[in-house]
Amino acid sequence: MRFADLEPTHKTKRVLKPAAEISQLLKSSPDSQDIFLPHWVLDIYHARPDEMEDTSLHERLRWYEQQKVVTGKEPLQLKAFGFYLRHRTVKPYIVTHKIIIHGVYT
Repeated sequence: MRFADLEPTHKTKRVLKPAAEISQLLKSSPDSQDIFLPHWVLDIYHARPDEMEDTSLHERLRWYEQQKVVTGKEPLQLKAFGFYLRHRTVKPYIVTHKIIIHGVYT
């Protein structure tokens, strides 16, 4: 199951990078604020490869994994972040999210 955080940008929950990666980042660039992993909705969707321009966010969340190394015949490289997308071959994720109705979360 994969959760799609569809909150407004200022309320979106971000996941920190691993501590070792943040430590290394701060040693090489003390003023860096790049401490969060790429977010599927805010970052990865907008950095999608041109080949996926017509693919919905829901479809990407269901069928694709992000990875740092190339595997498979046709790598789908994101326009930013140095990640690739790999198509799942067995089962898609079940995508869940919160629905916002007049400020009430359901």
